Amino acid sequence: RKATSLETSNTLVGELAIVRSNSPSLVVRLTDSDLNEMKRVTSLATGIANTFITLRASTVYDMKENYVIPVWDGQAIQVRNFAEDSTSPQLVSFDLDVDSGNLTLIFSETVNASSLI
Repeated sequence: RKATSLETSNTLVGELAIVRSNSPSLVVRLTDSDLNEMKRVTSLATGIANTFITLRASTVYDMKENYVIPVWDGQAIQVRNFAEDSTSPQLVSFDLDVDSGNLTLIFSETVNASSLI
């Protein structure tokens, strides 16, 4: 199944972490912001079935400065290996506004608000 533009409209920033110099393998380390956005969109990157990637030609080039062949929307490549999120969120801090009656809980990652008991 090919991804649609709706499914691939989430642009991740990430930071590049090179596994080896001058290698065909690159690892992109996603930022906390990227990971939280992925977790917020419950239909995105929850398993192999809904994890795809597209690339612009300007994403990377080889040693002779030939840009990568783009992978366009509708031709997205499905993930080969997928490791599910196994890290539990932690309560980091909280704010209490007695005048408004608001208690704000701050967690280490995106949480499902409807799961609050």
